[in-house]
Amino acid sequence: MKMEIDRQLEGFADHIMEAAALESTSVDFTSKVMLQALASQKSDVTLYKPLISNSVFAGVLVCFIAAFIYLPENTTPQNMYWLSYPDFSPIYDLAASSVFKFSEMTTYTIVFATLVLFVQICILKKHFDNQFEKCNMQA
Repeated sequence: MKMEIDRQLEGFADHIMEAAALESTSVDFTSKVMLQALASQKSDVTLYKPLISNSVFAGVLVCFIAAFIYLPENTTPQNMYWLSYPDFSPIYDLAASSVFKFSEMTTYTIVFATLVLFVQICILKKHFDNQFEKCNMQA
């Protein structure tokens, strides 16, 4: 029974293929296909967007400037040396410092992880700059 159905389907397919006329392509078919292929290869230029925006850099800069202005003015000299160290006690007296108590190892780990993060950002920036230059050379 299955063999009979297969023969009928094959016969039907042969009949359809014989009835269908061969279509011929247009004269400029190849050139149209090649034009479309070349057009698809040209990609849009990748716009460079920095990882950290200018407004974030401005905010960080304002925070550093504020810290360098606030801390020296609100400290009292404790020694007679030419360079005195600023008093960070106003920062330590915040309410959050009494809630969070970190060990010395945790503090070092956080500082080290932050430094590694900055190094990674520099490496990634260099990598993406190289990729950006390669894209510009190909375009």
